[in-house]
Amino acid sequence: MAKKPSYEELKQKLADLQSEILERRQVETDLENELRKFRGLYDLAVAMTSDRSLDEYLQLIVNKCRQILRSEISYIALHDEVQDDFYKHTLSGIQTEAFRNLRLPFGRGLGGMAARMRQGYIVNDYLAEKSFDGPDDQIIADEGIISGMAVPIQTGTKNLGVLYVFNRTKTAFSQSDLDTLFLIANLASVEINRKQAEDLLRESERRFRFMVETTGDVIYRLHYDSMTYDYLSPGISNLTGYYPEEIKTLGFSNLVTRIDLPGKEDVSAEVIRKDRLAGKTGEYRADYLIATKTGTPKWLRDHSFPWFDDLGKLVGAVGILSDVTGYKRAEALVRQRTAELQRSNQALQDFAFIASHDMKEPLRKVISFGNMLRQKYNDSLEQTGNDYLNRMLDAAERMHSLLTGLLEYSRVTTNPEPFREVDV
Repeated sequence: MAKKPSYEELKQKLADLQSEILERRQVETDLENELRKFRGLYDLAVAMTSDRSLDEYLQLIVNKCRQILRSEISYIALHDEVQDDFYKHTLSGIQTEAFRNLRLPFGRGLGGMAARMRQGYIVNDYLAEKSFDGPDDQIIADEGIISGMAVPIQTGTKNLGVLYVFNRTKTAFSQSDLDTLFLIANLASVEINRKQAEDLLRESERRFRFMVETTGDVIYRLHYDSMTYDYLSPGISNLTGYYPEEIKTLGFSNLVTRIDLPGKEDVSAEVIRKDRLAGKTGEYRADYLIATKTGTPKWLRDHSFPWFDDLGKLVGAVGILSDVTGYKRAEALVRQRTAELQRSNQALQDFAFIASHDMKEPLRKVISFGNMLRQKYNDSLEQTGNDYLNRMLDAAERMHSLLTGLLEYSRVTTNPEPFREVDV
């Protein structure tokens, strides 16, 4: 017959049973809390897929933080890179204006430590915490903050901000709570990064639109397989009179009446097309004479570069079309004026040759008769007469030298003699 347990044994078994029941209840409570947090995270993730602004997303996050982690205060402080501090951007549950406007220098306070160390922290009593240099204790006390957590909002090595939760009563936040806060901070990081990327994209698009809409040039992208443009900036209508859709239908090549390449004029479009398809054309420059919609001729300059796909295959070209009609007119005027100047110079050379040749004949007679006078009547002339005769002959000789030089210079067309000082 089995021995009956003693009173003490029964008492111990009852105590053990109660302890086991309490443990199971605690486990059930913990599981219920984890399940509640999981459901809250799931609801938050679903809500984050809706179309909202960044401010609405962040407000949703701090509201959900209070609900999921049963906190009285939650807020997001973003990093101001210029002042290198944190300012409260999105908040929920804050009561005092002083705490709402409090900015936290990088590295100070609970959030500053979380950002600097790039990890989350839990505090049971904020004002009694000695592990960090906190902000104004009076402001913290007036807000009633006692327990809380902070985790960094980060992407790669860049710190975007800090996510906080606080209670005004002493609360034993767990590692599981901190892990949950980290998950929520990751959602905030994704949204902040997405918003920043969208802002950068919008700014890039704005600058691109400003460039293509205000410049007189046309940006294009040409597919070689069909030799059609899949993009033409709106400026094409100013250059040709045709809208981009009309160009795509009509075909830009049908507007071109002549193509000039550097060093080559009136080149066949078919030769250029074959070279492009064969990959023989790298950086490409050409001038096109086109007929605009009104029939007015216009010169366009094309400057493009090869366009390759992700596999490195040549698929087309990206380039710019510019109106160079004025430049071409100026270039033609320079050629015309140069030709006129050459003709005028030739006429001047011809005149100088004829004039100098015709003037040398009477000058030779003056010199010849002057020498005869000197030989025959040198003794009969007084000193004054001889002086006049010598001056006349010297002047005639100088004139003869000048005419000889002018005659020689008029014959020079390509390699003229350099200028030098002469005794006149």
